[in-house]
Amino acid sequence: MSNMGYSAPIYNKYRFGLYADIIRQQRHGRPAAPDSLQGDSKMMPLITKPVQDEFFHQHMLRLPQGQEPGPYARNLAHINKADRAPIFPFMATWDFTARLTTIRTPTLLLGAQYDFIPPSAYAYMHQQMPHSQVYICPNGSHFAMWDDPQHYFPALLKFLKEKR
Repeated sequence: MSNMGYSAPIYNKYRFGLYADIIRQQRHGRPAAPDSLQGDSKMMPLITKPVQDEFFHQHMLRLPQGQEPGPYARNLAHINKADRAPIFPFMATWDFTARLTTIRTPTLLLGAQYDFIPPSAYAYMHQQMPHSQVYICPNGSHFAMWDDPQHYFPALLKFLKEKR
C-alpha cells in the first residue's frame, strides 16, 4: 500500500492541521479569528490558491515547480473533475479500520515523512495487519515515488524480492 491511509476522517483531520499550519505561516504567525481553524467547513474559505500551492509543495510533490515528472503531468491532463465529483463525499468518510486485521497477505505499507497521511497511520496499520512491514521515505511526500525515489524504490524492490 503506497501513500494510503486506512481512515479518511483520521487523515483528513491531520491534513486540515497541515493546512492550518500553512495558513498561520502565511499570516506571519498572527492568529486567525477565534475558531476559524476549527473544523473543515470553517477552514475551507481560508484555503486560498496560495495555501493550496504551498500545501502541494510541502505535502504532495516536493520538487521545484516545473520539474514535475511527465507521468504526473499526463495524469493531471486526463482527470475529469466532473466525473470524480460524485465520489468526493465517500472520500471524506471511508474507514477500513475494522478490516485491517483481516488482511493476511504480506503487505508493504509504504509512506513518506511529509505526506498528508501521517506516519503514525502506518504504525497503526502495521499493528493491525499481521504480515505487514512499514517503510517511511524520509524525504518524500504523497508522491514519494517521484520526490524520494532513492528511498521509495529500493524499499519496494527489497520487499518484492523477499516475498518471491
